[in-house]
Amino acid sequence: MVVLLSLGLTNAGCQKADNPAIYVPTRNDVEPITRVELTLTPVGGGTPISTQIADPDGRGPLPAVEQTAPIVLLRNRVYNGRVRVYNDLTSPTTNVTTEIADEQTAHRVFYTVSNASGVAVSKFDHDDNGLNVGLAYQVTVSTAAVAATGKLNVVLSHYDAVAKTTADRPSPQTDASVTFDFSIFRFVE
Repeated sequence: MVVLLSLGLTNAGCQKADNPAIYVPTRNDVEPITRVELTLTPVGGGTPISTQIADPDGRGPLPAVEQTAPIVLLRNRVYNGRVRVYNDLTSPTTNVTTEIADEQTAHRVFYTVSNASGVAVSKFDHDDNGLNVGLAYQVTVSTAAVAATGKLNVVLSHYDAVAKTTADRPSPQTDASVTFDFSIFRFVE
């Protein structure tokens, strides 16, 4: 299982270091992000799927911890999703998601599915200006989805240097980027 994790919340954006999986803050650190958690709850009932990837020392030298639980999606299903981000370096742990919700016009979460067809992420929550935030979303797995193993890249963008628009791409300021593995199960009702 390959885990790509680069975590760090900054006000002024980040620039890439020699290793493209690690982002180095340039200035104005607000708060590090050490853990990203996804929860997917089947619409109409079923057991929620919850998994996380952590980087225990934030931007320190220790590698990220692999995904804690598999994401197994069923064909012909819709899931309500939530993403939460935390700073475990504080005591007690800081739920950074709360800060993002308070500053929603300056944040947006992007979801990119790769290596799997028939899986779409949509129906995001919105900020006060009607623009996507993405802390809440839906994952739809079509009946035609092929049983496969895919990846879901989650990118938290910060908008200070550029305006948040309806454009469907992250800002140059990346607060966190993490890739989760998932699989699609063949069962269809």
